[in-house]
Amino acid sequence: GSYTYQLVASTTGGQSVSRDQSVLVSEAPPVNPLAGKTYGLAALNGAPIVTDSTITITFNADGTLNGSGGCNSYNGRYTATADGLITISEISLTNMACAAPPGVMEQEGAYINALRAAVTFVFPDRTTEMVMYNAARQAILNYIQR
Repeated sequence: GSYTYQLVASTTGGQSVSRDQSVLVSEAPPVNPLAGKTYGLAALNGAPIVTDSTITITFNADGTLNGSGGCNSYNGRYTATADGLITISEISLTNMACAAPPGVMEQEGAYINALRAAVTFVFPDRTTEMVMYNAARQAILNYIQR
């Protein structure tokens, strides 16, 4: 809104001069606590990820995300709020098949499903770890910042 204040300057002799001034105050843009950060997945649905596989996610400031699902690259869109709400949408993947390490394709499918199911996130140690939860409040994605 707009606010008006009055500035008054006085001399030791008792003379004073005043002036009204208006200022326009607007809300700060919302803070995106994930913008510019990259994470590596440590656990999926409570279990460690497949040995010799790497799953990553990068949250870009423009609301896009991208990473590796362990075999395929993926990208999508997200919104995140300072109070820990997240929506991930429009995920698309490249279409490669990987035979090694064993289980990597099944893991990738489960990872993409978990991304789509994420509704909240927290930083439990306030530094490098981030955990995402589904609507049932189950920890589904445990990340370490890279």
